[in-house]
Amino acid sequence: MEELDSKDREGFFGDKEKGVVTWAESQGLPYLDACIKESFRLHPAPGLPIERIVPPQGAEIAGHFIKGGTIVGCNAWVVHRRPEIFGEDVEVFRPERWIEGDEKKIKEMGATLLHFGMGARTCIGKNISLLEIYKVIPTVLRRFEVCCSSLPLEGENGLGLDFDADVGCRYASKTRPRNGQSTTPGSSAS
Repeated sequence: MEELDSKDREGFFGDKEKGVVTWAESQGLPYLDACIKESFRLHPAPGLPIERIVPPQGAEIAGHFIKGGTIVGCNAWVVHRRPEIFGEDVEVFRPERWIEGDEKKIKEMGATLLHFGMGARTCIGKNISLLEIYKVIPTVLRRFEVCCSSLPLEGENGLGLDFDADVGCRYASKTRPRNGQSTTPGSSAS
């Protein structure tokens, strides 16, 4: 929220009244970009392996000969948790890894993301999905104060969340004075 609020105070966003963020504006929000990439890393959409069939002559994969016709694949949930690529803290949501690393490391991490598949099997909806994500998330955060309370971190489903727990999320519309300074209900514009 700091990044959005700071950019708002600087007059970065064109829509001062409704808080809608354009694609071009979203590309100037590096921390938002890092948060989205980290979310994709920890929770990729493909749950099943992205499969290929080894050509008839066979292939060497990771130093092992695989005979032709064998189905091989990789699982995004496993690939996205490789410590040699993403660091030792692979189970931690840490968007800073997409900002603090050197350019070569960040490029390697990006090339490893399989959140929309890869190559010939890339999701055909990838570009429209990214457009929506990069516009909707900052727009919602500019327009509403969102607060989640007592989010359980461990659950019986093995996914790290207890979906049966009472997780209270509440939101309140931000007031948007005509001068573009956003305030939350109950606070005053400065």
